[in-house]
Amino acid sequence: MKILILVILSSLIFSCASYQSGSYADIVSGEHPDDTPITGYIDKTYTTNYYTLLQFTFGNGSPDWKRVKTVSLDFGSEELNKKVKVTLGKDLEFWAESIKHKITVDQFNTQVFLGSIAAAGTMVAISGTQNGSSSNLKAGALTYTTSLSIDAANDFSNIKDNVERANILPSGHLYKPFAIPAGLITKRWLLLEIEEEKMPHEIYISVTWKNEKQARYKIQVANKPFE
Repeated sequence: MKILILVILSSLIFSCASYQSGSYADIVSGEHPDDTPITGYIDKTYTTNYYTLLQFTFGNGSPDWKRVKTVSLDFGSEELNKKVKVTLGKDLEFWAESIKHKITVDQFNTQVFLGSIAAAGTMVAISGTQNGSSSNLKAGALTYTTSLSIDAANDFSNIKDNVERANILPSGHLYKPFAIPAGLITKRWLLLEIEEEKMPHEIYISVTWKNEKQARYKIQVANKPFE
């Protein structure tokens, strides 16, 4: 578990050192907290013909912590929401191992990102075995599930047992509850299984904040639709 904690802390430190990248989100509906800009973009470093990695940054210009309970993704199309999959569990580890071979530049953020995915499921399962926790054992087992459609993944993100959900998802995942320190930013990511030419240039996300405020946002993640 110490290894996992170090990976998570390293990821947070690196995130806080970065500026917000990508396009700023437009508020479509709901209540949005003040001084909390959100940006998003397609990360070409990790995107291939059949997988798209979305990167998000959540800023906090206020003197207080901002906390996010749930986030869900929406393409604005019922058909796409059912067809496109959010990669979770063991499949994330397999993907991370494969994309690692594709990337030749050995950067610090790459090591942290890939390591956090690979370590999450294994460390949770080991922890559950050692302390006899049935919740941890269940969480560890669920890391071996396959990908889910966007609709199913959104349902998964909204399950009541937030502690168990937090254990299942690796560090930095968009669907894992998180907090934004005062005056800093937090980076999140999401891997989608979708052919590059079918990836929309605009997406929607819905955010539930800890104070129960909810808002829906539209983000232009690419300058133009893929052709």
